Amino acid sequence: VISEDEAVAIAKKNITGEIVKIELDEDDGRLEYEMELNTSKGEAEITIDATSGKVLELEQDDDDNDDDNDDD
Repeated sequence: VISEDEAVAIAKKNITGEIVKIELDEDDGRLEYEMELNTSKGEAEITIDATSGKVLELEQDDDDNDDDNDDD
């Protein structure tokens, strides 16, 4: 299992921002680091496999484009 510091380094290679939350979680028998970041474009979430260090998911909320078509 990679360390929290290694997971943070991987996250920062994929997205620039300040980590506001990090937790080690188990999902379907797999350990994952789940992180939330504040970026210049809004909030982002990244999930990293705690065994391999592979990025499993990366979501970035773009505040400028939220709800563009919801106000009819």
